[in-house]
Amino acid sequence: MSALWVILSVFLVFMLVQSIRLRRGLRGTTLTTTANWGIFTAIAWTAAGVLSTFVFPHNAVVQDQLWYWTAVVSVIPPIAVLGAKRPGSEAWNFFVLVPLVFVLGWPALTVWTSHGPDALRVETPVLIGFVLVLVMGCGNYIATQLALPAMLYALGVILVLAPCSTVSARLGISFETFRISGTICILLSVFWSRLILTHRPATTLGPERVWNDFRETFGIVWTKRAMDRINIEFATREQWPAQLGPEGLE
Repeated sequence: MSALWVILSVFLVFMLVQSIRLRRGLRGTTLTTTANWGIFTAIAWTAAGVLSTFVFPHNAVVQDQLWYWTAVVSVIPPIAVLGAKRPGSEAWNFFVLVPLVFVLGWPALTVWTSHGPDALRVETPVLIGFVLVLVMGCGNYIATQLALPAMLYALGVILVLAPCSTVSARLGISFETFRISGTICILLSVFWSRLILTHRPATTLGPERVWNDFRETFGIVWTKRAMDRINIEFATREQWPAQLGPEGLE
């Protein structure tokens, strides 16, 4: 297993590099906050994989803390997209995202004592909370080309969270198997998304290309908001011969 973690650690570092490159590409947009959280998430995954394997290989309590906080941070980037508007993205960051970290991370904080952390076991209501947050964030891409990578991302978070839950003890699967599987899902999700976003066909140019890029990057929630605003405030008022639909002007 250690040899596999060495390979995965290399890919995790590469994922961190890709996250930084993505941040540069999104500079000046309202997705900058999402990119920042994405970099933080990549750092968390890399640190959890390296530290739990090579620094704390026999300390299950510390490993649970590392992976639990990795899962907490990982749910934030998809939710950050839902608040990606100007003005308002900074307020979303401080009044929604940061409090969400503390709410989801509260079970891990309550087990800390003066002698360090005790064993962490997450109850079913907390798991349901994680699932609901992932459905809201990753479900935003369900009707886009990023649908399958988004599903893999959500699955990866759930898999690394599972060993900390009271449910996993009844499944008879080793904790390391859960975490390796979750890490592989996250890596596949990131690299698959990168491939989709950087290798698009150049057949559509102009406004249709801009609209397609917006839909694939911001997801269906912002697509619906933009369609409603343009169609109601402009197309109907100005009596356009067409309306804006999911695929462009119709």
